Formats: sequence, C-alpha cells, structure tokens
Amino acid sequence: MTGKEGETAEAILKMSYAEILRYLDAVRLQSRPLSVCSALTQRLYEIVLYDHHVPNADRQGAWEHLRTVKAVVEEGFKHSPDTVAKYRADNEAMEEGARKFGLGTMPWLIKENRIESTEDLIRFITRPEYRRRLEELCAVLEPEVAARLRQEVARAEE
Repeated sequence: MTGKEGETAEAILKMSYAEILRYLDAVRLQSRPLSVCSALTQRLYEIVLYDHHVPNADRQGAWEHLRTVKAVVEEGFKHSPDTVAKYRADNEAMEEGARKFGLGTMPWLIKENRIESTEDLIRFITRPEYRRRLEELCAVLEPEVAARLRQEVARAEE
C-alpha cells in the first residue's frame, strides 16, 4: 500500500456517512485499490451495525452502499480467490462482532442511552423490557464483573 492509499484508507475510517457519500460521488469505486475498498467496507459496517445516534435513514443508506462496495470488490478481485476469501472473512468478523456488541445488543443500548454510572446501569437493566437480557450483557463481561452485576441486580430487585 502506498502512502497515498494508506492516508485515504485511514481518512475513510473516520468519515461520517455524509462524507462517505461525497467521497463515493467523487470517485469511480472500481478504480480504487483494495485497501480503500476495505476501509469503505469497514466504515460502512460500523455505521450500519455499531455506531450510535445514527438516523435510521443513514443506517439503511449505508447498508445499500455496503452491498454495492462488497459486490464491486468481489467482482473486481474474482481473479484472486485468496483476496476475496480474506475480504469475506473480514466481513464475517464484523458481522460476528455485531452479535455481541452491535446494534440492539445490551452493550450497544447502554452506550446509546449514555448509561455511565453503576446506579444508572442497574436501573436500566432492571427495567421490564431489559431484565430478561441480563445474561446477554454478562456474557461479554469479565466473570468477576458479571458476578458483581448479577449481585447488584438481585439486590435492586429485593
């Protein structure tokens, strides 16, 4: 990867959805190097699956652009099965991580709702709509932290 490609890929990883749209309008995606397309893929996955306080319309638009970028990369590198296999594996890792930390998960909801104190966390997790999801949250915590959280929740419910 040349310096310019690296700088472009690094910049893409920090772009908002609006900035990505402007970038995509200004370039021919098929002519971009893999590093740039991979950065676009990663950033679009983040917007779709991980970012907070993103309007649904932007999330949906990012999903459509993500599908396009993935199709362009796979078509453009079909002559290199190893490259496509690695690209797909990286994408699968982004999707797998979202199952634990992405949109709608308890860790995501906590951050989305700006829950910062232990007291606020206990109040949040004991709300009827979230109480049944305590174990989902505990599954991504260190065992000691999860045990303390379970104790605090049990105490709050007494």
